[in-house]
Amino acid sequence: MIVRQLAQSDPLHEFVSEIRTAGERAAALSGQLLVLSRKQVIQPKEVNLNDIIIEVKKMLGRVIGEDVKLDSVLSASLGSVLADPGQLHQILMNLAVNARDAMPSGGTLSIETANVDLDAGFAERTPT
Repeated sequence: MIVRQLAQSDPLHEFVSEIRTAGERAAALSGQLLVLSRKQVIQPKEVNLNDIIIEVKKMLGRVIGEDVKLDSVLSASLGSVLADPGQLHQILMNLAVNARDAMPSGGTLSIETANVDLDAGFAERTPT
């Protein structure tokens, strides 16, 4: 309600918008924790991984710290996937924390998306 009452030019508008975004992220994180504890049903839907990565990148900067640089190369022609967005957020967060821990002196964490076709030969070579 406050965001709607503040003009775009108001210096408080940006701060209030960030508070709102942080609240939305907290709600999403709570949902992810419920999924991990198996108290929430997984709800797969068609999502664009680039959108998920862009959302998660906002939180990753705080999680990985100043010593790790975060790079992303997102394919403009990326296809959609059927997945639970909460689980994807959690997977990316876990991978980023693991990467941070593997680089105690700092480094670069790169996240890249691309369309990949996995043929029958790949399936045969890859154990399940």
